[in-house]
Amino acid sequence: MKEEGIPMNVSTLNTMLDGLSRRGRLNTALEFFNEMERKGLKGNAVTYTILITSFCNVTNIRKAMELFDQMLSSGCPTDAKVYYCLISGLSQAGRMEDASFVVSKLKEAGFSMDIVSYNVMIRGFSSKSGDFESAHKVLDRMLNEGIVPTVVTFGTLIHAHCLDGDIEKAMRIFRDMGSKSKIPMNTVIYNGLINSLCKKNDVEQALSLMEDMKDKGVRPNTQTFNALFKGLRENNLLKKAFQFMDQMVEEDCNPDYITMEILTEWLPGVGEIERLRKFAQGYPVSEPQPQQKDGIVAF
Repeated sequence: MKEEGIPMNVSTLNTMLDGLSRRGRLNTALEFFNEMERKGLKGNAVTYTILITSFCNVTNIRKAMELFDQMLSSGCPTDAKVYYCLISGLSQAGRMEDASFVVSKLKEAGFSMDIVSYNVMIRGFSSKSGDFESAHKVLDRMLNEGIVPTVVTFGTLIHAHCLDGDIEKAMRIFRDMGSKSKIPMNTVIYNGLINSLCKKNDVEQALSLMEDMKDKGVRPNTQTFNALFKGLRENNLLKKAFQFMDQMVEEDCNPDYITMEILTEWLPGVGEIERLRKFAQGYPVSEPQPQQKDGIVAF
């Protein structure tokens, strides 16, 4: 590098490491870093953040932890970001004991957790490890530190409890969002709950959530209707299905192949093929079919 007129300093080192890492040449990046260290050029917090993040991204957690230990033992001045990146990588890999260890080191260094790091730890404990008790303890710790949860915080817990089959717990968290934290809901959270309720055959509560969405101004999407149609089909609630088919048409919410698959398996068998045909053509199913609609191919 010096022979080519490019001064080798830590900024140049970091640029080289970042470029190599982005191209997937992590072994080359590590070899280059080690070579520069042997020549007396020490890395800084940015250097270690680049390498640790890159190895976490390819799930080489062992090497990421080795680099973290190397950083601490070298006496390299750190910043919060390098800890955040490693906590995120460990949490995504479900290595929650290691993530908790890094959190302790972060606090020893005088830094504080941020909302993003708390959220990834909650996801790691709940979704990756199934340790809901620890996930809720992280939430409590976050609240005690005065950090305000976001929709991601609650959405992560709700999603994990839904996947675990504990819809009652998911609904309690959902209600807490509305009554205590005042965090606005989004379509993704509603979809997860509606889908889980329909799988549990609790269509009545799923329909209640649809009303709640309407009251709070949250717009349903195709996935919302698909989850409902599955539940309605299981209970043969045709009138409600027609209502939501009309709503999709009115709100320009386009059906996808899943929508059509659900309805095609259901409606012809109960003598409602004409309504299915109208829906596929983009007409409300509760009104007489118009004689012509340009650009629509008959179903």
